[in-house]
Amino acid sequence: MKTNLLRVFYLKEIKFWTRTWTMKKKTGWFGFLIAIPFLTIAHYAFALMHFLFECFLWVVMRPQFKVNLVKLQMQAV
Repeated sequence: MKTNLLRVFYLKEIKFWTRTWTMKKKTGWFGFLIAIPFLTIAHYAFALMHFLFECFLWVVMRPQFKVNLVKLQMQAV
């Protein structure tokens, strides 16, 4: 299976939302509704920075980008 950056980030998103929904069981609906906006904003802020950094690596340093992509894929699965 071919690996690309968008697929890896998609798999990481699935993992994030699965973990987020399981948090609902631990904190209940009230805690979940309070936490979800902050978690979502923080998550997408860091995801955007990470995505842009990987795009920068793809332009400037492709061998390191390929190494990072393999490591990211292992984390996402």
